Amino acid sequence: IAATPTTPPHAEATAWTLINTADVVVRENGKTEWHCHKAVKVLKTDGKEFGMMAETVWPQREVSNLKGWLVRPDGKVSELDPKHIARVSPPQAGGFYDDVMILMALFPTIPVGSVVGYEYDVSERAEWSGSYIGMTFQLQQPVVEARLNVRLPDGWTLNGKLINCDSCTSFQQGNLYSWVASNL
Repeated sequence: IAATPTTPPHAEATAWTLINTADVVVRENGKTEWHCHKAVKVLKTDGKEFGMMAETVWPQREVSNLKGWLVRPDGKVSELDPKHIARVSPPQAGGFYDDVMILMALFPTIPVGSVVGYEYDVSERAEWSGSYIGMTFQLQQPVVEARLNVRLPDGWTLNGKLINCDSCTSFQQGNLYSWVASNL
C-alpha cells in the first residue's frame, strides 16, 4: 500500500483497489486453502460499498482468521470489530433453500480518502474444490494490482483460462502457477 502510485485513477472512479491477492494451496485430496488480502481506497462517498468484504460460505467452504483495518486520511488506524461481521442469506428463489450464506464485514463509517484492508483464510473441504479455482481480478473500479497464486501437489498440472484479462501475465515455477494484472 505504501508503494501505491500517488496519481489517482480516472476522475469517475469512486474507489481504487490497491491490492487483491489470493494464495491458494491445493492438497492431494483436492481440498483447497486460500490466503487472501484486499485493500481499497475510497475516493468518493458512493465508493464506500467497495470497502466491504464479502465471501460466499457454505458447510464445505469457511472463512477464518478474518482481520480488517481502516486507515483514515489523518492516519488513524481502526481494527475491524467482530460485531461488524455478519452472515447473511443471499436472495433466494421462491421456495428454494440451501446452506449458502455470504460472510460480510464492513466498517460502520468509512471517510472518503480512507483505505480499507482485509486479510483472511478460506478453507474448501469438498474433494472437488481444487478442480476449479476462480478469481475476479477487477469489477467496476480501477485496480493497482491483482494476483492469483496456485500451488499444486507434486505431479499435478493446471489448465488455466483467462476471460477478459488481456493485460494479465502468467508464469509457472515448478508447481506454482501465478497470474498478475496491474493498473487495470
